[in-house]
Amino acid sequence: MDSVGHTYQAGKKQIHALEDIDLHINHGEFVTIIGPSGCGKSTLLMIAAGLELPTAGEVHIGGHKVTGPFTDSGFVFQDASLLDWRTTLKNILLQAEARGMDPEHAQQRARELMDLTGIGGFEDVYPTELSGGMRQRVSICRALLHDPPILFMDEPFGALDAMTREQMMLDTQDLWLHGDKTVLFVTHDIGEALVLADKVVVLGPRPGRILKIYDVPFPRPRSMDTLGEPTATEMQHEIRELLREHGAF
Repeated sequence: MDSVGHTYQAGKKQIHALEDIDLHINHGEFVTIIGPSGCGKSTLLMIAAGLELPTAGEVHIGGHKVTGPFTDSGFVFQDASLLDWRTTLKNILLQAEARGMDPEHAQQRARELMDLTGIGGFEDVYPTELSGGMRQRVSICRALLHDPPILFMDEPFGALDAMTREQMMLDTQDLWLHGDKTVLFVTHDIGEALVLADKVVVLGPRPGRILKIYDVPFPRPRSMDTLGEPTATEMQHEIRELLREHGAF
């Protein structure tokens, strides 16, 4: 991203959401974006994926300028957005239908992903019969079905209870460790950012600007105990103070 900015109209009011965002992400990195509500985190994610176009600056992926939806990617939204009349397996296979994938290969891939994410055996279950965490696992499987090199995740665990959220964090780390994907992940949670990321991008209040980018030094695989280490405690405190200094609290 080079000098990315975004302004949009909300009724009669013009909203200046993002300003002067410069961000380089290496292949295979797990990068989290953190900041206060309304700072443009989700907008930045949408722009990175080509689902919105910046009003200033440019986005490039693999040397090519992004001018529309970047289709060789997966996107996991805050809400699982499953179709209630389709089973777990058929919700995942929506991706295959939309992309014209080989049905046999797609079904095999879907079942492999279900096993990896701990929902194997729930192929014929409907969304209303699944817990919140399980629904989000279905959403992740759907996003990964076509094996995209890039995964965009917009606060996918924000609505989950604390225990389920922690397990989803560790499961996501495990999926990433066993693949070769670049992940851009939006969160409000500093601890979540540190457990998951190679790099934490901290945005200030709107218009969102990058206050600081932290390299996360902890070896992998990480557990929730990582957050109890002195360096992790110091980093959490420093990020909170940085946000407080810029009026986030």
